[in-house]
Amino acid sequence: MIPCVAVETVAKQKDPMKRVRDARRDPASENILILGDQGGDPEFVGSRGYPSPKKGEFLSIPAED
Repeated sequence: MIPCVAVETVAKQKDPMKRVRDARRDPASENILILGDQGGDPEFVGSRGYPSPKKGEFLSIPAED
């Protein structure tokens, strides 16, 4: 799990979460999915055998697992 505070610390920009949003746009180019705690993400992650992200966390998994 990657907590938001880690992204904020490493990104060092005015909108650090923009890095995550931008990375989520085209995951196929890197063959990864970046999932969070909203929408259907927790159920999708759980169905693939990974722990569900909690509020403020992200998880990256292979797009084809």
